[in-house]
Amino acid sequence: MHPSTLNLAGRLWILEKPVVVGILNVTPDSFSDGGKYFDPKSAVRRAAELVEAGADWIDVGGQSTRPGATDVGLEEEWRRVVPVLKAVVGMGVPVSIDTFRPEVARAALDLGACAINDVTGATREMFAVAKEYRVPVVVGHMQGTPQNMQIAPHYDDVFEEVFMHFVQKQNLAREMGVNDLIFDPGFGFGKTLQHNYELLRRLDELPRPLMVGISRKSMIRNLPWLDGTLDDTAFAIETHALHFWALTAGADFLRVHEPHFAKRLIKTLDVLKPRRHHTLEHSE
Repeated sequence: MHPSTLNLAGRLWILEKPVVVGILNVTPDSFSDGGKYFDPKSAVRRAAELVEAGADWIDVGGQSTRPGATDVGLEEEWRRVVPVLKAVVGMGVPVSIDTFRPEVARAALDLGACAINDVTGATREMFAVAKEYRVPVVVGHMQGTPQNMQIAPHYDDVFEEVFMHFVQKQNLAREMGVNDLIFDPGFGFGKTLQHNYELLRRLDELPRPLMVGISRKSMIRNLPWLDGTLDDTAFAIETHALHFWALTAGADFLRVHEPHFAKRLIKTLDVLKPRRHHTLEHSE
């Protein structure tokens, strides 16, 4: 079998090595870096830093999806990201728009973005935009909305429900003529600590290509021996360990705040040259 492939920015990516996706939150209230890059000039500087640090791809978002986040509306979300997108699309790496609004996705693609990252899993309308522009969609999983997702999340079987969510979205995408999908299990989006780690333990059973986004999330901060510390450096070891686990389980994309460390992990793992994982087909 061949490694997974992905058509991104008009070129075919052969995913023989994991791809590092740099996070750029143009918001005042994201869970980790909210406010740091809300000013467009700061955001553009941060994008350049991410590329310099080794990011292969920049993911730009103007709507916080942290637990309890306020929905800022279409116009405000677009106002936040437009000056940043105009600058970042010229930095030599693919740029995705992190949004659940098809209108924002369409406008971002018009400015030169070349992928959509929808943490809610993508609607028929979002897939219609992807088909029109012939771009990949990152299909996330979220139970509920950012406003209520962490209020007593419940699953009979979290792995099976996330897996079947991907199957249903893949079927819908194919029905609409969209074939380039990336799957993101949505760590922290409507999931308890136990749900997150059950998904992480079974990561190698999920469909491919697969994106993992656990950087600075509460599933790390709330490990019992860390006691919920907000100091990013205090749980760096645990972050690196979990990223390494994800890579050995076959993650194709790591969505991170610190590309430099992710790149070093990938280089270290490459010394061992593990077998890559491939796209899974699910028969009903």
